Amino acid sequence: MIFSMPLMLAILIFIVKELVSNKLATNSGFSRLNDFYSGFMAWKDHPIFGAGYGDITSRLKYVSSFRLARAETGFTNSPFEVLDEGGIYLFLPFFMSFVFCLRYGLKKHNYEVICFLVGLTFIFVVCIFSRTFLILTFLAASHALFGIKKD
Repeated sequence: MIFSMPLMLAILIFIVKELVSNKLATNSGFSRLNDFYSGFMAWKDHPIFGAGYGDITSRLKYVSSFRLARAETGFTNSPFEVLDEGGIYLFLPFFMSFVFCLRYGLKKHNYEVICFLVGLTFIFVVCIFSRTFLILTFLAASHALFGIKKD
């Protein structure tokens, strides 16, 4: 087990690096990078409470003309969607859910939880996933489970 975990981690890093580099070489990859940039710049305008839930006008002013020509209102990543619309105030429950689960998986040596969390994190970062049933259930369950006081 001691030797297999670093090997599995190295293989996972290699696969993710290859997938990301291949994806970023396309027009879709450029759009994703531009979305990260526009989301970050929009979040900087309103870092604490965001621009408002569902308000995309703050990030549209930072989107490149090439990106606007492809899809005017599309966006491709959840972290900056949450940060842009709700700031750190709305992002904190998402972040803490991931931290709670990672801490639990490491403490209990539960690698299924860690693998699930890695997959969920990947989806959360590369897709609009912040308003889906799965992520909202994950948020509720992680806060409920880790909020219970243990005797």
